[in-house]
Amino acid sequence: MEGMSGITRVAVRRRGMAAVGVIAVFVLWTGWVAASGWVAASGWVTGWDAGVLRWFVEHRSGGWTGVAKGITFLGNPRHATVITAGVAGVVWWRFRDYRPAVLVGGTVICAALLGTLTKVLVGRERPPVETRLVMHSNMSYPSGHATATTALVGVVVLMYLISRPGRVRATVAVGAAVGAVVVMSMTRLYLGVHWLSDVVGGALLGTAVVLIAAVVQVFWWPREIVEVAGEEVADQAVGR
Repeated sequence: MEGMSGITRVAVRRRGMAAVGVIAVFVLWTGWVAASGWVAASGWVTGWDAGVLRWFVEHRSGGWTGVAKGITFLGNPRHATVITAGVAGVVWWRFRDYRPAVLVGGTVICAALLGTLTKVLVGRERPPVETRLVMHSNMSYPSGHATATTALVGVVVLMYLISRPGRVRATVAVGAAVGAVVVMSMTRLYLGVHWLSDVVGGALLGTAVVLIAAVVQVFWWPREIVEVAGEEVADQAVGR
């Protein structure tokens, strides 16, 4: 990191450590899911799957089913790609630079590709057909909806905090992003097409890709990142 200011090196180090940590958790989580025998029957990670799915199935209603189908429609990886293209266009216009748009698109695409590869490698079956309110033919782990939603809202927060840094804004933005991921994940459980550990795995994968993008961001926007890093360090000092 020669040529970087000390404060920028702090930003790189923090983001890099966070990325490595989440990647490690995702790898461990995936290994536990695969080791469970690809069924939601036992184990610390997958032990909750059957019970959570049963709870959602038992609490279905006509109204909530319509809401769940509407929300999950937006999280479909194909539809998320269209939404991502729109967001990338807005980001390009906002920053008057192609690099933020490339980072937005690249983050979501990379998360989707890694999710697809993981599905093939793990090969986990979805919940029983009789519990599903919508049909899918691909594998279950990780949830593509949770992965794409996490990657998209996460990179949007990343872009937002470049021009609007600050602890309060960051807390609100991250809280809204987490809320969006939780809601999307709940619709997948409600519709009976994923296990709980699937959506957790998708959220972890999406978060890992966003954190990698946050490191890349440092090298693409040095001036803005110095400002953001400075705000983070100042906030930490005030917190102490």
